[in-house]
Amino acid sequence: MEGDIDMEGEAHPKKVLTHLLVSLEDAVKNFAEAVSKGYTGDEIKLLETYANLLAGRIENEQYPSLRAFLDAHLQGRTALAMLEGEPVELHRGFIYVLPRCLYAATVAKYARVDEKLLQTFQRIVEVYNKDRKSVTPIVNPFCIFHDRLRQLYLDKVEFGGRKLKFYVVARKSPWDPKKSVLNEVLVKKLRKSVRKALEEIMSKYYSCCCFIPKKKTEKEALIVQ
Repeated sequence: MEGDIDMEGEAHPKKVLTHLLVSLEDAVKNFAEAVSKGYTGDEIKLLETYANLLAGRIENEQYPSLRAFLDAHLQGRTALAMLEGEPVELHRGFIYVLPRCLYAATVAKYARVDEKLLQTFQRIVEVYNKDRKSVTPIVNPFCIFHDRLRQLYLDKVEFGGRKLKFYVVARKSPWDPKKSVLNEVLVKKLRKSVRKALEEIMSKYYSCCCFIPKKKTEKEALIVQ
């Protein structure tokens, strides 16, 4: 299709990625400047708007197989990998972790991350978690932006004519490393030993995520060994 990028064996064009990264930087900068003035109640909508605008600049990605997509993502060659930071594989490509929150590192360039700003961030988090009741609660405002961006990105990705679902297994606040949350729907299926291993992983990483192929019937089946 016109506008699609065939990712088999090729990286995203450097010009496209540079454009996306500049747009990402601008979005984080604008949000940092907006929230530095205090909570207004418009922050959630603002973050989702930024994600919508950025996703609109991402090209469709076509892969011949799931393995081709996973390899491209783990090698940092997908648009998502460029926009969330380089992933680290944990389990056969389906499960990966992110060492840090790319957006938290960026916001510190444009705003003073002091107690006042963190209180504003916490209020945004509390309002979002109360209203949206996500399976995996957010831990900082940029989770709103990140989750929306990933959702819109995967709408543009196909492997062998199929689509993917994405799950956040666990994540923690970049400003409060002791504060982490789990996707209880997924985690409750894990054996105690596996859950303990996950908690150990989260002591070292910012978030743990997984891709699940959509079945052609649109019904999902997640089997946790």
